[in-house]
Amino acid sequence: MMTMPKYQFLENGIITENGQVVWFSYQNECAGKRDYFEFLQNNILKDVYHSDFTNCEADEDLISWTRNGNTITVDGETGEIVLLNNTTLQVKFTNPEDSNLFYYIEFVR
Repeated sequence: MMTMPKYQFLENGIITENGQVVWFSYQNECAGKRDYFEFLQNNILKDVYHSDFTNCEADEDLISWTRNGNTITVDGETGEIVLLNNTTLQVKFTNPEDSNLFYYIEFVR
């Protein structure tokens, strides 16, 4: 059986008017509990998050995903993989409400 990667949320970023990316640390809602996602077989992604509303118990969503080269689509939202190595996945998404706005998400294994 093939081992599939699991990633923790690390940072969110936005592109400023001068083209620089400004990063913001991802804030987990529950101390000591890390939100993460895991690529599963058959193009399923397991999104696991912890919320104060659930007394910090894990809540999961199973989401479809596809990849074609550096393009990844997760639950219908398409982004560009800008960094992928043994420890990091960084994806650039276009804001669906304004195609001139972009945001980044960085994950670590």
